[in-house]
Amino acid sequence: DTDVCFWQWSTEVHPAPHAWWTEGAFRSTWGTDIECVLEHAAAHATRTRRIVVLTDGDYGRPRPATVSRLRNAGVTVH
Repeated sequence: DTDVCFWQWSTEVHPAPHAWWTEGAFRSTWGTDIECVLEHAAAHATRTRRIVVLTDGDYGRPRPATVSRLRNAGVTVH
């Protein structure tokens, strides 16, 4: 059983319902930090095996401990 969930992020992670995509209504803190994305994935590692991150290229540098946590949980980042 595979579920696909969409989330949006800036410096926080929030659900991104389909209506947001069609209406162009997104939440933003007007920053960019990949750490919150990786922390979110790690916190949900029992349900998350793979994540695909879409970015404009500006995402910051993740903490090595967070990368290790994801790797140890078996979560793959694309």
